[in-house]
Amino acid sequence: MDAPHTTPVTDHHLTGYLSRARGVIRRYPDPGDRYILEWSTVAARPIGMVGVTRPLIVEWHIAGAMVRRELLRPWIGRATHPADRVIEYAPESRF
Repeated sequence: MDAPHTTPVTDHHLTGYLSRARGVIRRYPDPGDRYILEWSTVAARPIGMVGVTRPLIVEWHIAGAMVRRELLRPWIGRATHPADRVIEYAPESRF
């Protein structure tokens, strides 16, 4: 029996206000890349897909636990959930 295929993971931490606001615009993640946005408090974290040309998986986390995962459509996708961490990655990634 073959072992399940996994992609090596490269985390990109977006820490500045502008970096988090930009998200993956003009730097869409390759398979295995995750863009991680972190804050010190839990609050509503809106993610919009204007300027993003391909679908994106977005996870909202609170205290290390995932509370919501959504596949957002290019250009028109939008979702808001409470979180202190948001992780964005390509649907082709296998984590």
